[in-house]
Amino acid sequence: MIKHGMLESAIMNVLWNLEESGMFKSSVKDVHKALNEQSKTKKAYTTVKTVMDRLYQKNMLVKTRHGRRYYYRTTYTNQDD
Repeated sequence: MIKHGMLESAIMNVLWNLEESGMFKSSVKDVHKALNEQSKTKKAYTTVKTVMDRLYQKNMLVKTRHGRRYYYRTTYTNQDD
């Protein structure tokens, strides 16, 4: 079982939900918007970006660049967690 912090878990859940809805590449902007829509406490864009970069460094996300924007995708499903 993989352990996450609270914000890491929230971001992973947002990404899994986006992937389940057919959005297989998500930018920080996409995740930030979805996270703040479903959370009582709003998170800063830079905080979300930092946590997503840490998840990438932990090999929990893959990152691809298209133009000036990076897109992220999970490396495992929520059933694997």
